[in-house]
Amino acid sequence: MEDWDEKEVHIPNLPQVASHQLYRAMDELLTVQSELERQVFHAVADLLNLEVDLLYFDTISSYFEVDPSEAPEEESFRKQGFSRDKRPDLLQIVIGLAMTREGIPIRAWVWPGNMMDMTVIKQVKNDLIGRKLGRVISVMDRGFSSEENLRILQQAGGHYIVGEKIRSGKAAAKEAMSRRGRLSSSSGEFAHQGNYRGGWRSASALCHRVQSQRSRASTEGTEEAARVIERGAGTGGP
Repeated sequence: MEDWDEKEVHIPNLPQVASHQLYRAMDELLTVQSELERQVFHAVADLLNLEVDLLYFDTISSYFEVDPSEAPEEESFRKQGFSRDKRPDLLQIVIGLAMTREGIPIRAWVWPGNMMDMTVIKQVKNDLIGRKLGRVISVMDRGFSSEENLRILQQAGGHYIVGEKIRSGKAAAKEAMSRRGRLSSSSGEFAHQGNYRGGWRSASALCHRVQSQRSRASTEGTEEAARVIERGAGTGGP
């Protein structure tokens, strides 16, 4: 971190600083975190002339090398939960990140380690109102695709692209796969098809994935779906 301070950034009147001093200063930032994040984002958006039309959101867990029995009784943040690192035996936190299609962070969140993906979308949607992003298309994986979350994402004219298992049995999945449209595959592992429910003026998209260790969502397919939604929402039809 000292190299970062010395070579990457300029801090006026600070010729030298130690790592532990920077870490301690981070505690002070918590008191102004929300406003600071907002100002940093808008400064970057203005500098880079960002156009936030696609918003990518996902979560990840990060664990601590601490035995749960050693945690304080009043511990309310580090919790055991679903571990993406395959360490359910350890305490962890859940980290969420929303970013642009270019990978520029919009906002980050930290939740207790037992927080479930399905429960965070309402907070994410409300917190992003302060960013004044306008109408965006939210892109998320199938871990967020409950009916309640999809209704939240459509509020204020929003659209979404979410992942879903082809064989989930959901009515929306059956409807999407029964329609004509773009269908792409990679070794039979990935399928994508637009599904526009509720009419074009409230267009949304459903991406279907066949789950495997080698399957990956296609960026080109996602952006093509976004362009189709934008055309439909703007014209009232395909």
